[in-house]
Amino acid sequence: MKNGFVPREDREIYAYGLHLGIIMIINFITFILIGLFFKMVKESLVFMIFYIPLRTYAGGYHAKTPTRCYFLSILMILSVLLAVKTASWTNSMVIGMSLLSGITIFALVPVEDGNKPLSNSQVIRYKKVARMILAIELIGISILLYGGYFNITLPMALSIVTISIMVILGRVRNKLNVIK
Repeated sequence: MKNGFVPREDREIYAYGLHLGIIMIINFITFILIGLFFKMVKESLVFMIFYIPLRTYAGGYHAKTPTRCYFLSILMILSVLLAVKTASWTNSMVIGMSLLSGITIFALVPVEDGNKPLSNSQVIRYKKVARMILAIELIGISILLYGGYFNITLPMALSIVTISIMVILGRVRNKLNVIK
């Protein structure tokens, strides 16, 4: 930006994009380090791979500051890895929580953030893309679960559960902000 490659009127946009990119890299490294600490790098990666695309289009709760977002993300991955490591799960439980969370997401997406309202055409597009990603993920969970890859399907399912919670929290926050 200093060498004049970016037009002046676009510098703020590029700076914001660079800032977001740095935050994403820091989050990614943190998730990997937490995965290493718990000896669950594969589970951490699977969770991220399934969480990020759907969350991008589903929307939902967003922390008010990047710092709060970072610490909530750490709490989220710690909770997921702890649930994978310590809880006793069955195939029926994975299918049940995936379907229930999937229905919730399907019904409520997209959930806008107050700082980033969507146009009518964006709402239609985000809904369609979120539902398509959700369908692919649910089919993936079913196929892998049937194939005996339980250790991979659990973080996949928990990503859908986590997103359903974020979508519900986002809806509640939006309703409360309208009331105020």
